Amino acid sequence: MLSISKHEYLQLLKSIKSILVILFLLGVTYGGIQLTEKFQGLLIDVPTDTDAMYSVGISFALLSFGPLFVFSLSHDVFNREISGRMMRFIVTKTKRSYIVLGKFIGVSMFWLSIVIASFGLIFVFTQSFDAKVFFETLSVVSVFIGMALVLSLLISRPMLSMFLGVLIGIVYPAISVWSIFSSFWAIKWFKFFSPYYYISVESYLFLVNFGMAALLFIVSVFLFKRRDL
Repeated sequence: MLSISKHEYLQLLKSIKSILVILFLLGVTYGGIQLTEKFQGLLIDVPTDTDAMYSVGISFALLSFGPLFVFSLSHDVFNREISGRMMRFIVTKTKRSYIVLGKFIGVSMFWLSIVIASFGLIFVFTQSFDAKVFFETLSVVSVFIGMALVLSLLISRPMLSMFLGVLIGIVYPAISVWSIFSSFWAIKWFKFFSPYYYISVESYLFLVNFGMAALLFIVSVFLFKRRDL
């Protein structure tokens, strides 16, 4: 399991797409720091959470583009090896549930590294750290990771999962935000299936997102055990 996690983590870390995503997110983080520093003086009479303000850049980037980034990088976390017949060899060495757990840990560690690096950059330049925003961001990303795993098991062809992943990455955030602020009954219910809703309220309800991620992980294990390799 650990070798699978390490392989998945390093494979993501060495990908050109991953490097571009990392540079983009770190650039947005730095830009957010600079903007906050620039406009902080204008908000001196306004009660604000300075630590949270410095985190706006990375939080906005991951909440807006997180689904697109996660799906584009991990849409084929399973189906690339299934279609290439490599998975048949892996399942002879490791239990299927351990394979799913290894994949999930590997992808999660990659995104955890990015979030830590981004918030670390904020701390280096500002000596500020907002723990709540940090864990809220992680909770949302964890749901996207779980969704990517399920998608990769439901769709056999990597090219098709890539297309659907990009589509979901664009449409899902839009529908989520719409459902949160809409009073239309036909769309309002969708907010309960969106991680965005659980971070939009002033509480620790964002912990529900980790439960959603765990549920998606369980679904992935179930799908993989029933999958014909």
